[in-house]
Amino acid sequence: MSARTSSQRAVRAPTSASELFGDYAAGPSRALQASVRDLRPLVSGVDVDGFCSGAAVMVSHGPHDRWDADEMGKRTVAFVFDGVRAADAALVDLALRERERGEGIDVSNLGGYHSRPDAFERLGGCAAALRATVERACEACWDAVRGDAKSVWVKAMMGAGDPTKVTTSWANVCERTNGHGLHNHVNAVWSGVYYASDGRDAETTPREDVDEPGDLLIRVTAGGLDPLSEGPSGYCSYMCVKPKVGRLVVFPSWVLHGVLASAGDSPRVSYAFNTGEIGVKF
Repeated sequence: MSARTSSQRAVRAPTSASELFGDYAAGPSRALQASVRDLRPLVSGVDVDGFCSGAAVMVSHGPHDRWDADEMGKRTVAFVFDGVRAADAALVDLALRERERGEGIDVSNLGGYHSRPDAFERLGGCAAALRATVERACEACWDAVRGDAKSVWVKAMMGAGDPTKVTTSWANVCERTNGHGLHNHVNAVWSGVYYASDGRDAETTPREDVDEPGDLLIRVTAGGLDPLSEGPSGYCSYMCVKPKVGRLVVFPSWVLHGVLASAGDSPRVSYAFNTGEIGVKF
């Protein structure tokens, strides 16, 4: 990782699933079949500034049983909490002031601003309150998969720490052409993101049936690659999560994911995090 300002890294993020995930025989395809479980009973007792006033669901694909699947035997899950009450305007202001200081780092971000990975601790205030909300959400996620953790991830190969405690966190600011390449966080347990602003122009309404700029794409499964093929081979499927103010997304850290390039004139400000890492030093 190298410290530099966002203006020093002029790169373009992927604009489609094919650019993000690569070439496959039929191209990356949206995963259409999934089970959805309502998590409201798991979070109803949580009260951190009105933690969640809207939907809280677990979207589950798998377990994947194709012998050539990279995720064979695992389930790919994502938890989506909507209506989270956080100080969004203050969180946006914090991130923009962080960017002005020019003390960001380059990791998975392609353009834009990525803060140092101690944002919740260092920024305090509304960022610290968001951390408390995130940790309660991660506790609800852990409760949802506790009896099936082996198929959600191989715990011994992932973060060995507490899955409910944030260990690294960072602010992201993405504007036109900025996004994140394909990556995962293999030393953590949960990873996720909270959207303080969605980066859309005021007149734009998101469409759930197509991938759009700024969308979070999470790989569901892939496999079947033929190294001797002269053209694209194999298969890849993914789920799409739309950025939305007040939306908190949590998923297992081994899952590959990326963010399509932004296209609006407004910055998209998000706070991302990992839990369960050990030996973290700043």
